[in-house]
Amino acid sequence: MFKVPSFELPAPLDMSNFKSLPEWAFEAIKEEIEQFQAGLGADHDIGIIVSGAQSAIHASRVRLADQMIVFEGVDEENRIARVIAHYTQVNFRLVAVPKIEANARRIGF
Repeated sequence: MFKVPSFELPAPLDMSNFKSLPEWAFEAIKEEIEQFQAGLGADHDIGIIVSGAQSAIHASRVRLADQMIVFEGVDEENRIARVIAHYTQVNFRLVAVPKIEANARRIGF
């Protein structure tokens, strides 16, 4: 009769602390935005110009939606604006733009 050797399986890894690639990308974008807006004066909003766009979005929110990075705010005519880009294709420029309301816009995370 053949005897099967005994062995123990390793304990499963705790995956709750692991981040996905989109989450890592979002964290890097978040850090860049926080550093940029820390240097803005009280009379400037943080503006985001997405590749190919002609004008800036006065950004008030950036979020991760599955694999998409979503920028939300208003355009220069105070219209609600939203830009959605896949995390592997997001390409934007941060700019200081004159504020359009009494208080300068900041992105809160």
